[in-house]
Amino acid sequence: MPGEKGVSLLIVIIVIILFSLFGYISLSMLSTGTRRAIDYLNSEKAFHIAEAGIQIALRKLRDNWDNWKNPNNFPSGYLDEGRFDLSVYDDEDDLDPNFDSNNCIIIESAGSYKQAKRKIKVYVDRKGLFDSAICSNNLVNIKSNAVEINGNVFAFTISDPHNCINGEKNEGNTFLPELDLNWFRAQAQVNPLNGRGASGNYFTGKFDYNFPSLNGVIYIDTYAGGNTQHDVKISGNIITEPGEGNPAVLIVNGDLKITGTVQFNGLIYVTGEVMTDSDIGGNVEISGMIISNGSLDVFGNAGIDYKEEAIPDTVKQHIYGFPNIFNFKEISVGG
Repeated sequence: MPGEKGVSLLIVIIVIILFSLFGYISLSMLSTGTRRAIDYLNSEKAFHIAEAGIQIALRKLRDNWDNWKNPNNFPSGYLDEGRFDLSVYDDEDDLDPNFDSNNCIIIESAGSYKQAKRKIKVYVDRKGLFDSAICSNNLVNIKSNAVEINGNVFAFTISDPHNCINGEKNEGNTFLPELDLNWFRAQAQVNPLNGRGASGNYFTGKFDYNFPSLNGVIYIDTYAGGNTQHDVKISGNIITEPGEGNPAVLIVNGDLKITGTVQFNGLIYVTGEVMTDSDIGGNVEISGMIISNGSLDVFGNAGIDYKEEAIPDTVKQHIYGFPNIFNFKEISVGG
């Protein structure tokens, strides 16, 4: 019948239209989903580029904390067809944007990739390392089973065949805390203890002084004046006496050897223009912490006990650790 044929044709046309419409909708949804996926991937790429900018800024701060003062130290960078822009500035806790009074600064990194943009803000401090008996940039070598070390040890390599370390052993790359040497030098120059009087306790060049005691800040710079002999030997019956200048701080720019019957309470910091060596032996007792740029040999009946109270707050304020992120947040998303 002609009428039935017309109805059939109409149904076919409607079905074709519905299939076409369904296909169009499906393609549109697929296209939208694909675009969203691409946008998401681009946004994540921008985020990772921003993170890379943060790490590059941290590396600059590890080279020299004062780099934050010069914006030219933190130029824009390009990575994987994207870009990051850095801004490094003081947290202004003291209302002075040009002075860092609390060892805390802020890094902002804006990452962009194609049309996507992400921005990260982190707070960075550099608190000192105050939870270890020994912190060395090289080998810590325990040579005697009579040695006793109470506290954690951080070093590139640790040799403790007699299990003399009563604490955590942390091996690998070690970033030494940094001292404000100018401040400690000034303190040593006016330290009248240890039989020095008005001469102070700042020594330069070849060292040949016999300490009657070890109190206050003592700074020995064997490299000063072009000296080629860098050994500092402390031995005999010497103690950090009770009272003024206890705890003490002993800073040696050179090689340090402590033997005999020595009782020291405080911080020992050994550094140098080249890798330095430290020897602790005899009946030496150290309460506090040792930081050494080079290797440290411990032998005899030596004992090293970590004590946080042996490093007072007035000293901690002038010891700076590894730049560390303590607050992280994303402040903008775009694209």
